[in-house]
Amino acid sequence: MKILVISSCSEKQEEKTLPAWELYIGDEHQYIKAGLKKVWSDRQYIGISIDWRLVSTEHGLIHKECVLEPYDVSTKESRILKSKKLHKDIEELIKDYDLVFFLLGKPFYEGQRLDKCPF
Repeated sequence: MKILVISSCSEKQEEKTLPAWELYIGDEHQYIKAGLKKVWSDRQYIGISIDWRLVSTEHGLIHKECVLEPYDVSTKESRILKSKKLHKDIEELIKDYDLVFFLLGKPFYEGQRLDKCPF
């Protein structure tokens, strides 16, 4: 089974260039990271593939290993969250998965109208 988790970036960030999953240090992000690390390391989940993508207010849909510099773009200022490209990127990505979890705050899913999507 192929599972995808899509979560949002966090306002709190480390002050150095890092992969996205290490750059963001907000509480919600840390809980998601801890949960996924546990699943990835637990042998009882053999045969289940779990991928993680993040929605960045500055960069759009990114892989957890995407190396980023810290940035300061709020959800209100983000052109990415209002773009049709992000919606299309998400729609295209999820086609390859059996199950998708969206762990996004209201500004992320409202901007993309994910609450109105047929997927």
